[in-house]
Amino acid sequence: MKPLFALLFLLFASAVSAQTLFTFGTTTDPEDLQTQLDGLNEVGINATVKNNSTDTLNLTWVREEVTMPSGWTSTVCDLKFCYLSHVSTQTFPIAPNVSSNGFSVHVQPADDTSAMAVVKIDMFVQGDTTTKQTINFIYSKTVANHTVAIPATGIYPNPALSYFRVQGSDTRIARLQIYNVLGVKVADEAFTGSRVDVSSLNPGMYFVRLLDKQNRVLVTYRLRKN
Repeated sequence: MKPLFALLFLLFASAVSAQTLFTFGTTTDPEDLQTQLDGLNEVGINATVKNNSTDTLNLTWVREEVTMPSGWTSTVCDLKFCYLSHVSTQTFPIAPNVSSNGFSVHVQPADDTSAMAVVKIDMFVQGDTTTKQTINFIYSKTVANHTVAIPATGIYPNPALSYFRVQGSDTRIARLQIYNVLGVKVADEAFTGSRVDVSSLNPGMYFVRLLDKQNRVLVTYRLRKN
C-alpha cells in the first residue's frame, strides 16, 4: 500500500510542478482581458508571461480567433516576434526566473459597425499540453473590468516618406517601437514627442507601437512607408 501511495504522491507532485513552471496572465485560468475599440485604430492588450523555473523554457502559443468580423485581422506579439493572422502557432524562449509583460494581442478593425472580437490564446510548455493556460482577449465597444485606456493620439503623415509625428499628447507614452510585417523590430527609441525618422526604412507596411514606462502597449498604428 505504501509504494502505491508514494507513486500517487509523486505523480501528483509532478503534475503540480508542471502546471507552475510558468504563469500566463494571472492565477485565473481561463482569464478574460478586455479593452475598448477605438474606431478603426489597431488596439492591443498586453499579458504577463513569467518563467517560474530555473531553466529556460520554450513556450508554445496557439491562436484561435473565436469571434472575428469579416475583414478584421489580429496580430500576436510574443517575446520574440509579431505574427499576423495566417500564423496560428509559434514557440518562443523565456529565460529562467524572467517575468515580462511584452506578450500582446492586437486587433485591426476593418469597419466601425461590429461590436466585438475575441481572440483565444492557449500557452503551454513546448510538447506538454498538460501545462496549458488560456487567456481570452476581448475587444468591444463597451467593457467592464481590465479596461486599458486608449491614448487620444494618431500618426501623421501616413503614408510617410521620411518621417512621421505622433499627433496628440498622452503623458503615459514612454517608448516607440516599429515592426515590419514579418514581426522584426526595426526601431526602438524613447518617445520625445519630436518627429520620427523613417527615411532608412524600405517602402512597405509597418506597425508603430506606443508603450508606457512599464513597456505595456498603449496602442498600435499601421504605418505605410512610401
